Amino acid sequence: DLAAGPPAAERPPPPPPAESAGESLVPHAPAAPRPGERKGARPLPGVDAPNASAPEALPERTAAVATSRYAAAEYTDEEVAVATATALARLGPGGSWRSNYTESALQKRDFLADLRRQRDREKGRQATGPIWAHLAMQAKNLAHSFDLSDILQAMKSFCSVRYEDYELYMRLLGEVPHYIQDASTDQLCELIRLLARRRLRERNYVDMVAALLLQKIRITDDHLPARLLVKTANAFAALECRSQPKFVEHFLRHMEHRVGELDAELCGIVSPLFVANYMC
Repeated sequence: DLAAGPPAAERPPPPPPAESAGESLVPHAPAAPRPGERKGARPLPGVDAPNASAPEALPERTAAVATSRYAAAEYTDEEVAVATATALARLGPGGSWRSNYTESALQKRDFLADLRRQRDREKGRQATGPIWAHLAMQAKNLAHSFDLSDILQAMKSFCSVRYEDYELYMRLLGEVPHYIQDASTDQLCELIRLLARRRLRERNYVDMVAALLLQKIRITDDHLPARLLVKTANAFAALECRSQPKFVEHFLRHMEHRVGELDAELCGIVSPLFVANYMC
């Protein structure tokens, strides 16, 4: 009896199997990633989970989903042309890339936006007060970072409200020689009209614009529209441009060849000063 041990009712329950005990104490380890699958990555929508037996199927299915997503994104010729022009404008010397997301570029962008906003508010009135003094000081400080289009835009905004600050205009004009060789005919005409608008008879700048405009008229095909031609002639007359007789001669000859394009409206905007000084 003693060898048989205690009764069955008093015996302790048998221990659980080794597998059950291991499962209750040790958590399940995460499954190893399949071949070609990044750890923790979620499957793309529309793509089934990759099969371990065929891992090369994942890149093909991913490419198919990407193609279906962006197949509808078609661009017009105009959008492509604008994107190309923007990219070429950011091309620096030697083929380097000039980013617009620099601190100076952001300051320039904010300044030009503030200047346009303030100009729209006070257009038709003479600009005075601390706001315009602050904008003029900003323009002087940022002038070194302006290109020719920015210079013309800033000068046009200040001229349209008749802001009186000779130092400001000379500071902006001081950056013009860096870009004047690559200026278009429209930009040259706008510059000479702005000089005439503020009566800035700076002989160096007038002669520089006249010499480059003479090249555009004689050599290149970048001719002026009739209305812009008349406005440019009025500007040169207001600035008393007589220091270059060769320019005056060729400019008047160009006017004679295109006199047939001048209708009654354009003839009416020819200034009496131009007629008196150059056509009589």
